[in-house]
Amino acid sequence: GKGESHTVPGSHHFSDEVYYVIEGKIIVEGENQETIQLEEGNVLYIEAGEVHWGKNPFQETVKCVFVLVPPDFPGCRAWMEEAMAAGNHN
Repeated sequence: GKGESHTVPGSHHFSDEVYYVIEGKIIVEGENQETIQLEEGNVLYIEAGEVHWGKNPFQETVKCVFVLVPPDFPGCRAWMEEAMAAGNHN
């Protein structure tokens, strides 16, 4: 989005997160980190459990890739644990 769009403060309890900016600019803030402006080609690493949020006060669209390691979305953690317990490591 552009022009004051933002995400809700949150954290990923089990996953580290990496931001990669494909296009535009974004501001990333957090409870335990400084405010950072990311631009095209920049990467930011956020540790699991860190409360953070992003916002785009700029008049241009921002495109980012967010990577969660390990994945943290509903059902994924349970699926991964079941696969590991069953010996399916592929």
